[in-house]
Amino acid sequence: MHSFEELMGEVMATAERFGHREHVRLTWLAVRRSGTAGAVELTAYQMAEAPDIKAFPFTLPQGQGV
Repeated sequence: MHSFEELMGEVMATAERFGHREHVRLTWLAVRRSGTAGAVELTAYQMAEAPDIKAFPFTLPQGQGV
């Protein structure tokens, strides 16, 4: 299984921000390389265990807050 950081690095290598296109690409890469169950496990773990998730340049559409 690939690490979240590897997949995110690949996605962000040519992007300035983490928008919808990058989200779709990250999802596609995770499912393609790890299968559906593996992709869910990989991303769920990252969201639950990585307090530094804000290190990646995420953006929200205008007018949407967290």
